[in-house]
Amino acid sequence: MAFRLSDKRCEKIKEIVVNTFEELNIRCIPISAFEMATKLGAVVVPYSSKSEETRQLMMERSEDGFTIKKDGVWYIFYNDAKRYGRVNNTLTHECGHIVLDHTEESELAEAEANFFCKVCSRTARSHSQIRVKGCLRGLRAF
Repeated sequence: MAFRLSDKRCEKIKEIVVNTFEELNIRCIPISAFEMATKLGAVVVPYSSKSEETRQLMMERSEDGFTIKKDGVWYIFYNDAKRYGRVNNTLTHECGHIVLDHTEESELAEAEANFFCKVCSRTARSHSQIRVKGCLRGLRAF
């Protein structure tokens, strides 16, 4: 059974997404997760940039991607063999881990990052022009 976030936590994550868009000046539709990650200061690393042995270890950890924080720097590793839409979704999910400051793996962290990604996607689709301050009202619809 999937981990369920409380309504209060969902509302807080919606607010965090809106604040993140505002702070990073994200206005392009659809959202580019590469842009978001770069603006967050993350180092984005494709699996293909690593040796075959390292790529195999990465695939064992995740077929899509993962995030680690080392010496105060966030790194997003992603499987660039996937199609662009999947990669963008994966990077948005991983940005959620960064914005929500997840430093340990857990069901809660995964549920929060999944919800962060969902809110980013729906916010982008439901607003042809992001008006960040008014955006939160629109988010309450889902």
